[in-house]
Amino acid sequence: MSRKVVMVKPNNFLANPETLKDNAFMNSSVTDTSECSHEFDSYKELLLELGIEVLYLENPDSQAPDAVFANNWFISFSPPLVTKKLLVLCPMKCESRKREKRPEFINKLAEQHQEVIDLSYFESQGKALEGTGSLVIDRKRAKIFMSLSERSSLDVLNQLITVLNNHSSTSWEAVWFRSYDETGKSIYHTNVILALTSTHAVVNLAAIHHEDRQKVLEALSEYQIVEISHESTKKYAGNLEVLYSPKLESEVIIASSRSKDVGLELPQETFYVDIRTIEEIGGGSTQCMLGKIY
Repeated sequence: MSRKVVMVKPNNFLANPETLKDNAFMNSSVTDTSECSHEFDSYKELLLELGIEVLYLENPDSQAPDAVFANNWFISFSPPLVTKKLLVLCPMKCESRKREKRPEFINKLAEQHQEVIDLSYFESQGKALEGTGSLVIDRKRAKIFMSLSERSSLDVLNQLITVLNNHSSTSWEAVWFRSYDETGKSIYHTNVILALTSTHAVVNLAAIHHEDRQKVLEALSEYQIVEISHESTKKYAGNLEVLYSPKLESEVIIASSRSKDVGLELPQETFYVDIRTIEEIGGGSTQCMLGKIY
């Protein structure tokens, strides 16, 4: 379980017209970004208070408005499920988001890994796989869950599985499915409808296509299922961040303050953060803001 994360300060943060096309969680009518810096700092301070190490970065690129969502452009893997520490660079759908993969950021992360796997070449084919937004990774059981979308290509996932199997004595499994909101629009990222703790799976089963639902439930059979509704999903109840707190010596959950009234019944201690401006403008929440390092 991760106890170290990457956070990128939301400089020039605004509603990105490129990502607005397929992210139904964004609210383009909200233009006041004055609270974003305070929300970011409060989130970072909470993590530090829990003893979680924060690698703080700043993206000076004014044409990378979504840089605050640090979980999308890389994935980190470490033993025992792989033979050495791997840094995977992910292909992004939108041009503005490709700019988040800055060389100095990559170099800083590469220092903490033994090998870098760059899947960015899929971008020239119009295929994306946006990190732990596209993927929910079961690191105990070597399973990767993915909801198909314009940002989550099965071809790229299959290549990632091949890479992992080449660096592992364990056989990794891809669990892909289709999911939609109540209007029939495709869910843009898997991590808004599925979150895994060490014991529970928080999932919006109603969002998953009826032909794929049983496959997902079977893959989650070792977890206790906590089902959430479409309405709870809009409050980011499915976008929980799960980390190990060295201070508390236990697993903790970081959740959006908007999800507090959902009443999730989970045994882990939950800490709520108010990042509503970032959520409204960017369409992402607590899990989206952290790139976890393993």
